[in-house]
Amino acid sequence: MRRRLAAGAAALAAAACSAWGVPDAELPDAPIAIVYRAPEDSRRHAEALAEQEEAQGGPRAPANPAASPSEAIARVEDVTKYLKTVMTPEAEEAVARKFPGRLALLDPRTRKVETLAAAWGEAVPHAWSADRARLLFAGLVDEFAQLFELDVVAGEVRPITHGPEAHPGGCYGPGGSYVLMTAGIVEDEVRSRLEILEPGSTSPRPLTSGPRDYAPSCASDGSVVVYVTDPSRGVQWLMARDLRGSEEPRRLGPGSEPRFCGGSEWIVYSAPVRRGTRIWRVRPDGTGRSPIGRGVLDETAPACSPDGRLVVYNVIEEHRERLYVKRFVGSGDRILYADSSAWHPVW
Repeated sequence: MRRRLAAGAAALAAAACSAWGVPDAELPDAPIAIVYRAPEDSRRHAEALAEQEEAQGGPRAPANPAASPSEAIARVEDVTKYLKTVMTPEAEEAVARKFPGRLALLDPRTRKVETLAAAWGEAVPHAWSADRARLLFAGLVDEFAQLFELDVVAGEVRPITHGPEAHPGGCYGPGGSYVLMTAGIVEDEVRSRLEILEPGSTSPRPLTSGPRDYAPSCASDGSVVVYVTDPSRGVQWLMARDLRGSEEPRRLGPGSEPRFCGGSEWIVYSAPVRRGTRIWRVRPDGTGRSPIGRGVLDETAPACSPDGRLVVYNVIEEHRERLYVKRFVGSGDRILYADSSAWHPVW
C-alpha cells in the first residue's frame, strides 16, 4: 500500500510540475543519453534499498554523487570500486550492482526510451560529438573502465582506449582528438590525470599531472576542457584549461560534475550547500558564478540541451533516480522522466 501511495504521489507531482514547468513544446527533440534501469528492476532496486535502510534503523546519509572518488580508494584491492565510482557514483552501491543499468537514449518529448544493444552492461555516457552522430561512453573491460565510441546511426562501436591503465571518462577535444581521464596505480594508490589522444596516435600525452584530476567535459568546439581536481583529498575544485594554448589551468571555484552548456560560454555543475546539493553555473574565466533556480531539491548531475536553453538533472526520490528539467535561467522546474530510474544524463 505504501508503495502504491508513493507511486500515486509521484504521478500527481509529475502532472503538477508538467502543468506549470517547461512545456513539452519547448523541449528539443535531441535525445538524452542516460543510464537506464528497466521498470521492474527499478522497483526491486528501490525496495531493496528501502529494506536495507529499515534494517539499518532509519534513513542513511544520502549518497552524494559529487563526493570525491579519492574518498573511495586508495589501496590496490579497491581499484575496481574506485573506477566504478568514477564512471557513475550510483554503481558503487552493492544493491545497484544486482540491478545494473543500461546505456539508453531518452526522447525528451515523448519520454520513449531506446536501450542501445551495441553497448553492453554498466556502460556510462560521457559526451556527444559536435554533430551528435557519435556518443563517447565508458564500459568495463575485465573490471577496468575503457572508452568506446558509438556510431548512433550505424549502431557500431569502436574502442578508443585500452589498458593497462583505465580510462573511465573523456570528451571530444579539438581537431578530432579525445581528452581522457587516465587512472593507474602508483605506490599502491590509484591516481588520475587528464591526457589528450591526438588523431592517428595510440599514445596520449599528458594535460594535467594529477594526482586526482577527473570528470573532464569539453566545449563543443573543443577549445576548453573543464574538470575536477582534488589535491587535498576532500576539497574539490573546478578547473578550466585552454586546449589550444599553453596557459596554466584556471581555478573556477568549488564544485563537481561540470559540463559545458551549449557552446563554450557557460559551465553547469553541482556544489554542496547548507542542505543538499544545488545546480550552479559559471563562465570558463570564473565569472558569473550563480545558482540556477531556487534549488529546493537535492540536485545532481546537470547537463544542458544542445542549444544551452535547458538543464536536465537528477533528483533521488523514493530510492529512484528521477530526471528533472528547468530553463538555464532557473525557471520552469518540472519532472521530465519518472517512469523508471534514469541517471547520468548527457544531452
